[in-house]
Amino acid sequence: MSSATTAEMVGFVVLIFLFTAATARYVSRESKQDNHFTDEDKQTELWWVIDDLEGNSRNWLDWGARLTKTPNSPFLNVHLRRCKEVHGADFKVVPLIGRDAVHSVLRSHGVTVPGEADIAPGWLWRTWASAHMVCYVGGLWVDSYVLFLRSIVPALGKEKAMRFGSDPDEELVGAKGGSVGSATNVLWAINDGCGLWKGYAQDLDKLMRGGPLSWNSGKIRRAIRYLQDKHLSQQVPVSRDAEWSRFSNGKLIQTDDLLERFIEGENELPPPTAFYVPLAPDYLNRSITNAWFLRLSEDQLLEAKFVWAHLASPQ
Repeated sequence: MSSATTAEMVGFVVLIFLFTAATARYVSRESKQDNHFTDEDKQTELWWVIDDLEGNSRNWLDWGARLTKTPNSPFLNVHLRRCKEVHGADFKVVPLIGRDAVHSVLRSHGVTVPGEADIAPGWLWRTWASAHMVCYVGGLWVDSYVLFLRSIVPALGKEKAMRFGSDPDEELVGAKGGSVGSATNVLWAINDGCGLWKGYAQDLDKLMRGGPLSWNSGKIRRAIRYLQDKHLSQQVPVSRDAEWSRFSNGKLIQTDDLLERFIEGENELPPPTAFYVPLAPDYLNRSITNAWFLRLSEDQLLEAKFVWAHLASPQ
């Protein structure tokens, strides 16, 4: 073979290589545009949050090491481990143990945290903090009382912002009604610039700054539902089925339902559309009947024969 022919063959091979590389870069770029979660975009945070002002917090937080990123509660450890198992490939899972940790992240993004946020009741703080995190920081907010069944990524699709579940104060949901979405357990914003949460967060800030004298539970809960409807109903879509918090008949699932004995074929289990199931922190921390649940070790919890344990141990 002549040297000229050899040079032509080498040149042809080089052209094929360059064409293949260019095609791969194009396909990769197109794939990234269609998906929030690529290897290059692994820094999307999942904020896994514990409120350290809950009623029994001193029993399940490691107060000897306040910089710890691991809760000292067995069932919360199960929740955190499960969250990492199903989301580790798509998110940077960041545990925020306590209000100070959340407030520190907010301040680093230019948010002025009111002093009232340090003393607000748990249900109000979670509402305020979750809205401010998705508004000014971005990422996926996950309350620590959420047990994931599988990755929530498919539910996010291409949406810039989302909320999940249904308002627990709403009596019935289903085909005949139910328009009030939840905005506390799991919230999503692709980044801090999408702006869809801004009006809601700003009005919640006013409620927070009103202080204890204005924090009448019933009144302010109604105010929060009004603000959700005002700011989010046309802005942030709701995926109600993603959260398994109601039975098929619309009845609210209570903590007692999740802690009752599991009998194969008798207990109603989450449908295929559900991605997670929440526990109710306020009720669980005050419950004397269910105090045993807080005392069991991780191994004891996962070996037990009740509904939550069945869900926490994928078959």
